[in-house]
Amino acid sequence: MPTSTYRAENSSYTDALALSAIIECGEGTLSSLSRHIQSFSNEPSYLDSQLSQVNFIWISHAHLDHYGDLSSVVQAVANAKRKVRNTRPVVVIAPPKVLKYLRVMLKPHSSKGQDRQYIGVTHRDFQMSPFAGHVRSMIYDGRLMMPSSSQLENVGQATNYYKPFASLQNIEVEHCRDAYGLLLELCIPTKSGALDRFVLCFSGDTRPSAMLTKACLMYTSSMQLLIHEGTFLDDPHGRQDALRKRHSTVREALDVAASINAEACMLTHFSQRYSHVSANDVCPVDANNSYPGNWGVACDGMLLPLTKRGMASLLQLTKCIDAIHSNCSQDDKHKC
Repeated sequence: MPTSTYRAENSSYTDALALSAIIECGEGTLSSLSRHIQSFSNEPSYLDSQLSQVNFIWISHAHLDHYGDLSSVVQAVANAKRKVRNTRPVVVIAPPKVLKYLRVMLKPHSSKGQDRQYIGVTHRDFQMSPFAGHVRSMIYDGRLMMPSSSQLENVGQATNYYKPFASLQNIEVEHCRDAYGLLLELCIPTKSGALDRFVLCFSGDTRPSAMLTKACLMYTSSMQLLIHEGTFLDDPHGRQDALRKRHSTVREALDVAASINAEACMLTHFSQRYSHVSANDVCPVDANNSYPGNWGVACDGMLLPLTKRGMASLLQLTKCIDAIHSNCSQDDKHKC
């Protein structure tokens, strides 16, 4: 979401009990990962162990609040992989302008004989080019260690690894040149050792997109989670700015979720004009809520389990955050 005194820039990460993909890389992403991922362990090397497993980084479009920390994150991932002798470079899927920026930023840090830090590919080439087949294979064939709870119940099986990514599609959306949304199918291990399919759609920055809606409806599996931008609230000023700046209102985002039958919708990317977006801001108590699924409002540092229980708790979690925010003093609200 856009940076302000109240929130950091865009980044989110897909975590199937291991950090495996980073979606968006706005300024402050690396420090955010350091703050939130490292909190899971007292081991100083825990963040490096997670970064070493990152398979790909995905950038929706070439606006700086979506890729400002990309070079730092790519370097950190490459260094972490080098420490554990992981020779598979991270794949960066991004617009041509962002890949050019990355080449310029990392050129002074590359040296002869050093392992390649990343492989860059545009959304269009990843989707269409026959020459990108090996890049697609790098993502789909990437493996992660089974969580310890699953390993215990699968003693005697031939492998303790799984492939987290079953499918990745880039869908052109309505924002600026080379702007894309993401349709991602994940395989998430359960306690029994089985793999659950979880389908996630990330809108990027966009007006409500017919192409994105069509791609979701054509997908064979049900849509568990739509993460959709809701830059503006659904008031006259917000609706006008959404049209002018090619963004969506929160109501439009929920309408998209309803149209694709998403089980849950997470709203994100709020304008700097809002210090906090509450559940009541999105859908006032006296308003008619046409979206039958679960929905919630994203905030910095939110860690969401990609499970049915996690999806069912979105609105409850949002209301808890609203309650905490309302109890903060004015001086402390930027910390809440």
